[in-house]
Amino acid sequence: MQEISARDFLQQYKTQITIDARSPNEHKHSRINSLNLFALDNLQREEVGTIYKHNKFNANLLGASLICKNTHRHLKFIKKNIKAYSKIYIYCARGGQRSSSIAHILSEIGFDVYKCKGGFKEIRQEVINYLDNFCDKKFVLLCGMSGVGKSRILRELDNNIDLEAMAHHLGSTFGLRNAKQPSQAQFDINLYEKLHTFNNELIFCEAESKNIGVLTLSNNFYEQINKGIKILCTASDEIRVNNCVNDYKNISKDFFMLCLKRLNKYLGNANCIYYEKLFNNKDFNTLAYELLTNYYDKVYKKPSNIDYELSLDDMKKAKEFLMQISTL
Repeated sequence: MQEISARDFLQQYKTQITIDARSPNEHKHSRINSLNLFALDNLQREEVGTIYKHNKFNANLLGASLICKNTHRHLKFIKKNIKAYSKIYIYCARGGQRSSSIAHILSEIGFDVYKCKGGFKEIRQEVINYLDNFCDKKFVLLCGMSGVGKSRILRELDNNIDLEAMAHHLGSTFGLRNAKQPSQAQFDINLYEKLHTFNNELIFCEAESKNIGVLTLSNNFYEQINKGIKILCTASDEIRVNNCVNDYKNISKDFFMLCLKRLNKYLGNANCIYYEKLFNNKDFNTLAYELLTNYYDKVYKKPSNIDYELSLDDMKKAKEFLMQISTL
């Protein structure tokens, strides 16, 4: 068994079999791409932790017994699914007993095992350090008012980072999608992994605020994308309304009212009552137009130093223009 740094671990693990030895709840919260072959399950980890506060020896004894029991079950999976003598990368929360216990057994069997020094804590810190310091990527930032179709044109381009898709949020008051947003740690890991798929090509990205729902972009990443080529995207009112209706037509009445309540201080009671009526009548086109013109357009701040303006009324022509930009 070899112990390697989090930086080396992140550079090497993708092409190998990787095991997360943490509990299922820890794995669910945030992880790199890995198999969750836990040393202790959720209840076992809680039980051992409780005993540890009062009697360290008994806690270690119980923990060792449970790890052996769980590893016995995992070995059946490994025998069936992992080729003999394969490279295996493994981590736990801090690179301690959980990953060490399983790593030692796998190493003795004959697997080539690499354990992450410092565990997921150091992996997380390595990701943060990267996002806080990188400056070698070049961005094209798609700016523009709500509804013009920035996300749509972004998805037509190969070299893109779709932050809203990664965040499971459309970046507006009504933007929370059906899926729960990932944890901040998971979002950062996903962004780190995505950035490492690019070399020297221009990266297309949609202009966002620093906060996307409950998630926050790192200061450096936010600054780097805003240093890029800025393209002001525009579209007709008809297209903007259609885009908004398609994006938001499936939200529930309860969620709509919750969001509308948040905007009450900006829109006023009379407008909110009117918008509720439009929603109840399923007059979504009028509702979208009213919210765009009476709220979103008024709070939109046009970015400075625009390099190009681009109409998204014709998506084919817009894509052709952006593909030309990417070759400059």
